[in-house]
Amino acid sequence: MGDVREYNTTHIDLRVAHMKTTIELSDALFEQAKRAAHDQGVSMRSLIERGLRMAMMPAEAKPKSTWPDLSFKTSDPGVLVPPDQWRDIANETPGWKVS
Repeated sequence: MGDVREYNTTHIDLRVAHMKTTIELSDALFEQAKRAAHDQGVSMRSLIERGLRMAMMPAEAKPKSTWPDLSFKTSDPGVLVPPDQWRDIANETPGWKVS
């Protein structure tokens, strides 16, 4: 008869679908996350995965937050603003109203 060879093979499926796990969140954080997921039109799972991915990014790859420039210009930057002018400055600042 012919040459018969037996091959022993082991099949390992390296695809990992999804792991289910349990996390504990404060009630307040859970409610915030649930609202955020709803507002963004995504699932809680998607929101949490995105947050974890962002938390694990190297610092230089994380999105930078930008703050609006709320400084004001004076003719002499070395001069402090007198206390009686703070109300005027606050009232000229968008979103502020001091009476």
